[in-house]
Amino acid sequence: MPEQQIQPRQTAHKVCIKDLFNGVYVQQEGWLPNYIQVLDKQVSRINLIATVIDKQIFDSLITISLDDGTGVIQAKTFNEDTKKLQNINIGDFILLIGRPRRYNEQLFLTIEIIKKIPPAWGKVRKLELEKANKQDDSGQENDRQKLFSIIKKLDTGQGADISEVLKMLNPEKGEAVINNLLKLGEIYENRPGYIKTID
Repeated sequence: MPEQQIQPRQTAHKVCIKDLFNGVYVQQEGWLPNYIQVLDKQVSRINLIATVIDKQIFDSLITISLDDGTGVIQAKTFNEDTKKLQNINIGDFILLIGRPRRYNEQLFLTIEIIKKIPPAWGKVRKLELEKANKQDDSGQENDRQKLFSIIKKLDTGQGADISEVLKMLNPEKGEAVINNLLKLGEIYENRPGYIKTID
């Protein structure tokens, strides 16, 4: 019988609820964790600060609704894990470590750790996310300019070969940058496997 491959513990990314809903949910095979693609991050564990705005108690399930000012998402605990929410009530300000899950097209979080924290931490988190977003924006602009220059260098009139473009970009980011600019309409695929800039 093959041994279960032990996966390293994933980083709990600091994200806002809006980014979770705007990201792409990816379901993986086997023991690999499902994740949400948020910009260039694969978010399989989440570090969230929010306010509890609703709590529903069922036989073997407790559901809470969380609001962080950018959106509302549900977090759920099942069976024995429901004791984690015994002392969590509507109006509490909490820090949650959890994992994204999707059922019947509904995105929610399963709870690993949850604890009450002072509301002042909400301001700290907001500043952290604003700083991270500015850095992401700066990095994305640099990637965008680099991609444009590579396409123009490789394009002899028939478009730039995507595989050649990817060789000259950071391979981890390259595909995401290309897909993002295709969605935004700043570049286009003039024939299969080739891209051009909008001049």
